[in-house]
Amino acid sequence: MRRERRYEYRPGLMDLCDPNVIAGSPLGIAPGALVTITKRIGAALVWIRDERGNEQSVWKAALVSLRIVRRTRFATYYSAKGER
Repeated sequence: MRRERRYEYRPGLMDLCDPNVIAGSPLGIAPGALVTITKRIGAALVWIRDERGNEQSVWKAALVSLRIVRRTRFATYYSAKGER
């Protein structure tokens, strides 16, 4: 079973002004949400999906790659790469 890479969504000005929400709630994906990339659109844009099923297109620069810090039976804890 392949695990999907996780990212934290930290939107920039372009993402906040034009979120282009496709599915899920009309509010879109909240800043700081844990997301996965579902499709790449060229070199600068990607489609992302959060835990609630919301999908939208965002700039690739708005995503911070996460690594697993600790895994328990009930939760998985993530940290941004380079942070402690």
